[in-house]
Amino acid sequence: MKDFYKIFEEYMKDGVLDETEYIMLNKFLDNIRSAISAELYFELRAKINELRNNK
Repeated sequence: MKDFYKIFEEYMKDGVLDETEYIMLNKFLDNIRSAISAELYFELRAKINELRNNK
């Protein structure tokens, strides 16, 4: 989980989540899905989508 937040922070340094970063974050999140709660998974997925839609 710490790795996810580290990648997320790196991608958001410029305040923009571009298409490539969006795809990579979603792939990473899908890879750790079984290691986190469903609630956290959907919360993070919603946050990623929200950031992408605010471009």
